[in-house]
Amino acid sequence: MCLNLGVIPMLNTQTRLLIGFFQQAIQVGEVETDPAKYLKKFQSEIKTTGRFFEYLGLAKAEKQSPLGWKPTAPLLDLIANSKVRRSKPTTKSATRVDCLSLSLMLDTVLGRGPHTFCCYVLIRLGLIVEHVDGDWTASPLLLRLFADVYEMRRLSAAHDPDAVYEVVHTS
Repeated sequence: MCLNLGVIPMLNTQTRLLIGFFQQAIQVGEVETDPAKYLKKFQSEIKTTGRFFEYLGLAKAEKQSPLGWKPTAPLLDLIANSKVRRSKPTTKSATRVDCLSLSLMLDTVLGRGPHTFCCYVLIRLGLIVEHVDGDWTASPLLLRLFADVYEMRRLSAAHDPDAVYEVVHTS
């Protein structure tokens, strides 16, 4: 969904909650406290993050939503419990394979490109683990969510065995 960037949309309570969560996860440049202005500033990144959530079954496309998607109950539960689940940076170094796994997940769903906004949101949700050396890895929960969806896609692709290996992002 393409919003007219000159118009600031009316935001319902759920959308304000989500934007507030994003504001806590990441602010770039000048801090933007107004939810509508934050949405306007990070519209593309929020839409991209929504595509990742959609892949995991945590959101559904919604053309009428200012975000372009709406959260499912599991995402709202993750947000509600994010303070409990949020991972603290670990002192252990990440393995190369663990870092590669996260990169492959993001590239499979979103394509190549910067995924920083999405990653900071996933860190806030406790789905990405930060390492003191600056690396990021998928949490066990993110690995499980991704593996479940990937396996379902593989099983449903019986008529086209190569379909599961196609990049699923859309431009």
